[in-house]
Amino acid sequence: MSLADLIDILSDYASNMTTIIILAVLVFKPLRLKFTERFIKPEEDQNQRMNKSEDNQDIIKLALVALLHDRVYNACVFYINQTNISVEDMKNLKHLFEAYAGLGGNGLCHELYTRVLKLPLAKI
Repeated sequence: MSLADLIDILSDYASNMTTIIILAVLVFKPLRLKFTERFIKPEEDQNQRMNKSEDNQDIIKLALVALLHDRVYNACVFYINQTNISVEDMKNLKHLFEAYAGLGGNGLCHELYTRVLKLPLAKI
């Protein structure tokens, strides 16, 4: 085998390798893009949806605390002005206050609730 034959073989080999590499790039790049679109992008979208959901849950929690605060506050003021409370009303107020306190409510409602607990029970 002459040097010219060897150069021709190497030239053909290099040409074939270049063709294979170009074909691989043409085939694998779209596959990689499809993979990225299908699996990685939805994960980012899911993270955004989860963050928005967590924000919404925080807002809902704040709204529940505000509503419970209003109900507990108004009920306590009513019973303090009435100077007594029935057993059923006490149970209802306790239920509301425990939910309020469980969600992190505190302050004035706690003080009012403590005052209501000291009220005499209404006679039936």
